[in-house]
Amino acid sequence: MTHTSIGIGMTMTQYSEAGGDFTLTGPGWTTNTAVAVPYLTTNGIWRMKFNIFGETATDVTSVLITFSGIDCPITQSVSASLSNQSVSVATKRSTINMSNIDIEADVGVSFYNISGDVELSSRPSWAD
Repeated sequence: MTHTSIGIGMTMTQYSEAGGDFTLTGPGWTTNTAVAVPYLTTNGIWRMKFNIFGETATDVTSVLITFSGIDCPITQSVSASLSNQSVSVATKRSTINMSNIDIEADVGVSFYNISGDVELSSRPSWAD
């Protein structure tokens, strides 16, 4: 975990999978890098910003990745940039619900850049 200053008197903690703070799992999934910054809004809602770069063992048209220790109360859109060995591919669907990130494409892909700023039900279990 690292502390990042975001303004006068404000710091937010950045957590990482590499640091052992949380895990991302799924069939054939390998995380290359993943960071998350949970924060509490002024009206008491927990949110989390995150960036993930990972890959699947083979080109697939869909992947379901479980993000440990979080719960999203509603289905929310996330941003995803997908590619296979030779070309970028359009995302058919990219969402997060409960603790599952669901990515779909029309053709098989193996490289995923996923990011978002999503509402959570509560503080992640791994956050201080």
